[in-house]
Amino acid sequence: MNCVQTNLPVNRAICLLILSCFFYSVPVTAQDLVLPQPAPGNSRILPAFGPEALIRVKYTVTAEGTTDDVEVFDYMGNPISHNMARDTVRDWTFQPATVDGKAIPLFNQEHLFAMRFDPDAPAPGGRGGPGARRGPPPAPAEGEEAPPPPDFSRLLSLPLGLSEDVRESFEEITNMIAEKEYDDAIKEINRVLRVRAVTVFDYSLMQDLACTVHMTINAFFDALDACEKATLFAVDNTGGKHYMADNLVLQNSLRKRLILEISLRQHANAVATYDELVRLDLLPPDDTLHERIEDSRAALSSPDPLPLLARITEDSWEYTPSRRIFTVTNVDGRLNRIDAHCQRRNLELEYQENIDWTLPESLGNCVLEFEGRDGTSFTVYEFSE
Repeated sequence: MNCVQTNLPVNRAICLLILSCFFYSVPVTAQDLVLPQPAPGNSRILPAFGPEALIRVKYTVTAEGTTDDVEVFDYMGNPISHNMARDTVRDWTFQPATVDGKAIPLFNQEHLFAMRFDPDAPAPGGRGGPGARRGPPPAPAEGEEAPPPPDFSRLLSLPLGLSEDVRESFEEITNMIAEKEYDDAIKEINRVLRVRAVTVFDYSLMQDLACTVHMTINAFFDALDACEKATLFAVDNTGGKHYMADNLVLQNSLRKRLILEISLRQHANAVATYDELVRLDLLPPDDTLHERIEDSRAALSSPDPLPLLARITEDSWEYTPSRRIFTVTNVDGRLNRIDAHCQRRNLELEYQENIDWTLPESLGNCVLEFEGRDGTSFTVYEFSE
């Protein structure tokens, strides 16, 4: 490890720690990497029954084209849906990733499953009505052929359902916000998310409300976390995005998310959110955000260091870096370690003050996970060289 003098904003000597290509027998660059391709038949939704759910799954695509290290992360679900998601991903097969034509494993692949049901569909046997939950399809009668299996090549185009319980809670919470009873509003939102939300739209609507309340009381990190959850989307086999909120809620959530990302100097995220608003035609031509985003674009194109503000919630904070050299400063609290979840390797970095880390191109794309005590705030600086 070598120490180098720097004139960066941290205004002190920084030790440079390079995670170099000695991890691999053959150095590679990002241009050499060909990503895995799903084999035909890999369903991007769960052919399942039960309550609606949002489940994030992380997995490895092996050099043989199978999956391994399948992990389930819950947004909204239950053990049954978790097992369904885990079993589905374990059965996936791929054309494996390659480097110079040689098959390699690719780590830290992710997929968000959205289990959704038609809120007006009757349950088998005539039971049901709005919001009815369906069981497995009945077996065919003797002598009859079973119906063909459903085509799961795309996510089903189903209407978003708002449950009656959450509709009532929504009115109560909006009244609390109008009366400036913000603590009570947050408590009620959390209670609804914990015990009353049964549809993906319930979940998104409550997260959008939480974002509004947190912004009102200047709890910007909590607000951004809620807005990110309100704007979750699943992707079908053709690459199409399916959001869990209708256009009105989605527009409000994405717009608030963009304002927060600009305010917290998370410029790469801000540009991505802005581009999505434009793609969805949800940003009016006269909106002032068209001008504000130019500052983020200018910061990203500049060779100057990029500072962004961060805070740990629920023991960790994740960020996809826009540059491959970074350091952490202004830690207020306790930051234990930084995990780099990359396509070619997982790395665990013990946090040390005044250290620069470089993520070589050979690692592929990376997501940084900062782990420590809840409420710990810090600044991440990204450098172009």
